[in-house]
Amino acid sequence: MYLATVKLGYQQRDKIQEYSPRIGKALMEAWIWLEREGLVAPDYSPSGSGWFFITRRGERLKEVADVEALRKSNLLPRKLLHPIYCTKGVVFIPKR
Repeated sequence: MYLATVKLGYQQRDKIQEYSPRIGKALMEAWIWLEREGLVAPDYSPSGSGWFFITRRGERLKEVADVEALRKSNLLPRKLLHPIYCTKGVVFIPKR
């Protein structure tokens, strides 16, 4: 039984080592997305060296639907539209 447990332990360690670079890259991509979207920011307080905090924008994302809405809003950012199409936060797209 002990030998089987040791062998299983080595197999798990090998799997972790195999996937570790991919996991690390995925985590860094996710972290950069959080920063780019303004959901986390560096904590510049004296006690916060190297730490980050969740921004007010990040705190507004409470549900999965909130994150999906954020992702969809980036598909066609308002700043790329001509002002004539943006009124009171509503986007009007003329019919053809």
